[in-house]
Amino acid sequence: MSVDIWWQGLPDDPTSEVKVCVRADATGTVGLTVNGSRFTASADTTVADGNVAITATGLSSNSEYSFSLDFDGAPAFTSTTEKLKTFDTTSSFKVGYGSCVSVNEAMIYGYHAAENCDAFILMGDTPYVDVAAGTYWGETVVDISDDQTEANFYTFYRAFHRTPGVEHMGHNIPIVRMWDDHELPGDNWDHTIAQANSSGGAINPNVTLQSEVDAIFATGQTAFESYSLCNPSNGDNPTNEAPFMADAAASAYHAKYFRVTLGNTEYFVTDCITHRGPVGAATRTAETLADADARMLGDNQRLWLTTKLAASTATNKIVVSTKKTYVNNDDNADTWDEIGSGSTWPGFITERDTLLTIIDLTVTGCSFIAGDRHAFSVINHSSAR
Repeated sequence: MSVDIWWQGLPDDPTSEVKVCVRADATGTVGLTVNGSRFTASADTTVADGNVAITATGLSSNSEYSFSLDFDGAPAFTSTTEKLKTFDTTSSFKVGYGSCVSVNEAMIYGYHAAENCDAFILMGDTPYVDVAAGTYWGETVVDISDDQTEANFYTFYRAFHRTPGVEHMGHNIPIVRMWDDHELPGDNWDHTIAQANSSGGAINPNVTLQSEVDAIFATGQTAFESYSLCNPSNGDNPTNEAPFMADAAASAYHAKYFRVTLGNTEYFVTDCITHRGPVGAATRTAETLADADARMLGDNQRLWLTTKLAASTATNKIVVSTKKTYVNNDDNADTWDEIGSGSTWPGFITERDTLLTIIDLTVTGCSFIAGDRHAFSVINHSSAR
């Protein structure tokens, strides 16, 4: 009984710190030894599914370190080819991006990423929890539409981290993550009763009360946060904000977005799920930001993003979004602003265009990386800057 799953994360200061996340299958003390110093965290199987994050400090920048893990002092893992890496403030580093991985596949690109990238950003739907009941990588999962317990959510995350490609990547490079709709039941989750009862993991039996929707979100959020200890904290003191449809208090909708600098690039990892309004496309053609339901990011996150982008001194700024910036439903015509399902940025076109306008006026060297595409595309959005 000891260390069950482990993976690398990104600390708050990647220039002098490294981070390892560990799931223990017993309550006890997990130790991380790096460069001759041991750092510890107390794991409790009743809290965060036994997950803890351990940060090693006082390291040299742009360096690699061997390391070992122990449980209550008993050796649990000693690295061979695996290394923990610090970054510096001037070099260029290769960072990978990917989304949409189910526990019933091997995530082959995880092997490639671990060999070719210095870090990786999981951009949502990692994992899908709306997968048929069965046993995946040693974990037996129950159909999430029938059982939205915290314990059931956790089985999907454990299976995901045991997926060979994910495990290989997490053992070799730091990963961070943001969520999207498939970490919750009900496709295109938007905190409404209608979408919770929609196709793709729809709740069974159907929910009828907003309080039921809010409670399912809270459970899914707990599971996600338990497996996102790999992320750096948001030191900007973000404010929690409830989405338009919720009955629960703002304090129940945690600000998960964050920014981190690796070399000459600052990454702004945004949350397109927690604070969003309903996805109904019919309301989107004449919306303004005065409409309470017209926000993908919410007021607080949008202000954080635009303010911190404008203040950034990094050479490159990358906005990481789990939703498509544009939708092209006709490859032979300019229809990039088609609303489509209403669940991606063209479904919240006023907020999107407000963001792009502010960036055009105040920010240089900015790119958006979008998940959820299931395809590759590159779009150049011209700017006077």
